Amino acid sequence: MIKKTVNLLPIAAGVLFGSVGIFVRTLDGAGFGNITIIFSRAALAAVIMLICLAVKDISLLKIQPKNFIYLAGCAILGMLGTNLCFNISSTHLSLSLAAVLLSIFPIYVLIFSRIVFKEEITKKKTVCMFLAIAGCVMVSGIIGSAVSVSGAGLAAGLISGVTYGAYGIISKFAMNSGLKSLTVTFYSLLILAVILAPFADYSAIFSFVAEAPARGRIYVSPFTLHRCSSVSLLYYCASVY
Repeated sequence: MIKKTVNLLPIAAGVLFGSVGIFVRTLDGAGFGNITIIFSRAALAAVIMLICLAVKDISLLKIQPKNFIYLAGCAILGMLGTNLCFNISSTHLSLSLAAVLLSIFPIYVLIFSRIVFKEEITKKKTVCMFLAIAGCVMVSGIIGSAVSVSGAGLAAGLISGVTYGAYGIISKFAMNSGLKSLTVTFYSLLILAVILAPFADYSAIFSFVAEAPARGRIYVSPFTLHRCSSVSLLYYCASVY
């Protein structure tokens, strides 16, 4: 039963992460830069996770100095790289195409796992991977439709898949060192928020909420941003481990 549930986590992660494009489009049109969008999500999600961890089990906040390199890698390469590239592809390409480019990350995970962990690439893994990607392509509706393709958007979309796959590999190293998936996700978000804090456009955030309070709360609310960022990464992190 537990194994079946774990197998559903990557799907849940993909659904939540894929929905981010809707919010990115709206916030980008409101004058948010990519850095501000990513900072908003990371900061609010980190605050919510801090409260949840403090209530659930304060010991989950304990880390060792040796863990920092993995957490920094998850934050910078995994979270920042994936979010930045996916935001760029979402604004330059159709949301469906951007989602498909991100969804091919299993290819990179398969390759990285072979190189780093010496995991065997079986026929079953290969077939399942291509079936999943083919399903994403067909569901997206990009086949047979006039999809405009931007070179920058295409490159960003492909890189988003690479960095998302790298996040899974680095987070596995972190959890192999003794950390829990909740701990990895929280500190990765915290590090990312701290790094981006000096570069965020706070006036854009306050103006967006002030001009349309109801809409602003929906798009910049802790619940929405937390659901689409930390929860998706938590599901993915847990499934990899």
